[in-house]
Amino acid sequence: MKRILACAVFLLTSQAAFGASPGPGVCIAVEKPVCATNPKTHLQETYPNECYAKQAGAVIDYQGECLEVKSSCPLHYVPVCGRSLTGSDETYTNLCFLKKAGAEFLHNGKCTMP
Repeated sequence: MKRILACAVFLLTSQAAFGASPGPGVCIAVEKPVCATNPKTHLQETYPNECYAKQAGAVIDYQGECLEVKSSCPLHYVPVCGRSLTGSDETYTNLCFLKKAGAEFLHNGKCTMP
């Protein structure tokens, strides 16, 4: 019995070294941060490791923590609708401008009037 337990502990700890999951739906708390795009908000978020990002359904962009949004945004027009800090729905020039404003992403395209 001790051998079986020792083998199980070895397998779990060896998987943890790589940020792997010991089973479906379980992630090991290993700090190997990744920057990934959240599928609900369409914003980049830092996840503790690839396992947590994949569990959230996020698309991994790169290894390491997410970088700050650039101080200037590209001027290409790809409208997105977002909820501003005041609670109103507003159309932003692109996702970069929405992020800089601290708005909540609602959907791609212009906001529609009720």
